Amino acid sequence: MQFDGFADGNATITVYDAIGKQVFAQEVSLEEGENIFLVNISNFAKGIFYLKVLFNGFTRIKKLMVEYVSVE
Repeated sequence: MQFDGFADGNATITVYDAIGKQVFAQEVSLEEGENIFLVNISNFAKGIFYLKVLFNGFTRIKKLMVEYVSVE
C-alpha cells in the first residue's frame, strides 16, 4: 500500500471484508511524503476488501480485490 503523508505522525491501517468485519489492523508511523507499507493478505479469502487509513483526523478508504492464481 502506498500513502502520501502530509506530515509526520502515526496512522491506523484497518482492513474490512465485504460485510464490514474487521480482518486486519495495524498502527504505523508516517513521514511527510511517500510512504509504502506491506499488508500481509495471505490469510484473506478471495474477494473484495476495504482498506482504511486514519491519519490526523483524515480518512482514506481504498477498495482491495484479492484473487489467487494457482501455479502448477
